Amino acid sequence: MKYIVSIISFFLIGGSCYAQNNNQLNFYVDNALRNSPLLKDYENQVQSATYDSLLIRAAYKPQVTGNSFNMYAPVIKGYGYDNAISNGANVSALVGVNKQLANKKLLNAQFQNIQLQNQLLHNAAAISEQDLKKTIIAQYITAYGDLQQLNFNREIYTRLTKAETLLKKLTEQNVYRQVDYLAFLVPLQQLNLFIKQLTIQYKDDFATLNYLSGISDTAFIVLEDPDVLLKPLPEITQSVFFKKYEIDSLKLNNDKALVDAAYQPTINLFADGGYNSSLAYQAYKNFGTSFGISATIPIY
Repeated sequence: MKYIVSIISFFLIGGSCYAQNNNQLNFYVDNALRNSPLLKDYENQVQSATYDSLLIRAAYKPQVTGNSFNMYAPVIKGYGYDNAISNGANVSALVGVNKQLANKKLLNAQFQNIQLQNQLLHNAAAISEQDLKKTIIAQYITAYGDLQQLNFNREIYTRLTKAETLLKKLTEQNVYRQVDYLAFLVPLQQLNLFIKQLTIQYKDDFATLNYLSGISDTAFIVLEDPDVLLKPLPEITQSVFFKKYEIDSLKLNNDKALVDAAYQPTINLFADGGYNSSLAYQAYKNFGTSFGISATIPIY
């Protein structure tokens, strides 16, 4: 029995803690940052850029390929391809290895390009995070203002309702005229209608706050004081908006370096081995290998 009571108490305390926290500003800001699809997309783009750097490294590793080409050109009753051209047949099954020697200038420029892209993504994510926080705080203040106005008018309505009860008794005792009582009752009913409109407005703004925060809960919650603290502004050079232009300038310089590096000579080492024969003479001996070096030098 003690264990059952302990378990029930645990869930009640946990539920009360959750209910206490989900009416505060930080709760909605944290959920908005956690559920934002835009921020998740930036995270995925950063992860993708990491894979791009691995692809660049892999491109400079030895590339092994298997190639097979088999051809037979028959000559029937003197009709067919010239054997001097076709050799009658060509059978090959080769394994080739090709490796491009790393161009350090191009390699460094490519890695720096990925690094700058990551910095741009992180900076864009920081800007989006600030915009999202601003939107959530503004919406929270709007909903909280609706709630304050609603509570104020409810308090007035409660006091006027008590006055209406007293005024009704005095009217029944002919202390006040019925016309005066009806003149008092009309604005009281208007106030009741206004309170209903404020309730709808608060629910609408509160639902918008949940939507912007990625929360699907539709329960009616009384929001607490936002207690917004103004933080000191950072130095201009430390601002994410200034950082964006700084990274853009670095990226322009890196783009120029990529163009310059693309005009550098490239050298490739290659080799292959296997079977390559025209089947014309001692085909069983046509196993061999070849290797060499090739260079591409831009001239104009």
